[in-house]
Amino acid sequence: MAATHAEAKHEVKSFMLAIGYDAIDIGPLSETWRVEPGTPIHVWPYVPEVPAGLSREEAQDFFRKTPGIPLSATQAQDLVAKAVRSVPVGGSPEYLPPVLSAIAVQERWLPQQALGERRTAPRQREI
Repeated sequence: MAATHAEAKHEVKSFMLAIGYDAIDIGPLSETWRVEPGTPIHVWPYVPEVPAGLSREEAQDFFRKTPGIPLSATQAQDLVAKAVRSVPVGGSPEYLPPVLSAIAVQERWLPQQALGERRTAPRQREI
């Protein structure tokens, strides 16, 4: 979570703990870039490896049906701390892996033209 209001952070943390989640404090709102696309905490730590040899359709099905990988609060804090701003403020959808961008376009979460030129973000899976 990120906020500048200490009481609000306390309330959010209490709620998260009450429903069974850990909550980590990443600082003020100005630090939210640390959890944007292209940062170590964004998506990749939770995504299981796609088995080799799957077709595009099988890989998409795998992503839809395979549960994510949980992280401890300590692992999440470590990944947030490693963040280096390498993409513009707000992130950049062209950093999505091709299989995820295909799903995003297919589900109409993202227009095809939003992907622009494909770039490869470094896969940061240090957990």
